[in-house]
Amino acid sequence: MSVGEFMDTVSIEGLRLATVIGVFEWEREVQQTLGLDLVLQVDIAAAASSDRLEDTVDYGALAADLAGFYQESRYQLVEALAEATAKRVLSRYPVVSTVTVRLAKPVKVPPAGNFDAVVTIARGRAAS
Repeated sequence: MSVGEFMDTVSIEGLRLATVIGVFEWEREVQQTLGLDLVLQVDIAAAASSDRLEDTVDYGALAADLAGFYQESRYQLVEALAEATAKRVLSRYPVVSTVTVRLAKPVKVPPAGNFDAVVTIARGRAAS
């Protein structure tokens, strides 16, 4: 992107996706619900001009795709699943130039109580 060019964003916030994730044996036997937010950098000029879904990101299809992917995945670390999510978005949605993935896993630690462990990564396409 050069000076004077702008990049638009499409955000998907508040996805709740079930998956098997964790390093402890009990975590490998149950599904947990993770929170996923995505920020996609997309040039939406074509879609704004054409008013056609084919010219932008179909966020419904993307959410359904990731729901299926999470259902089948078996990662141990939130970091690894965040990386796999970014790679999947970039490989399947060519209109996306960069993706920021924010993935939150609920955690219960008796002395600390309940909290979310959150990993946020940003990935983009390699320059050609």
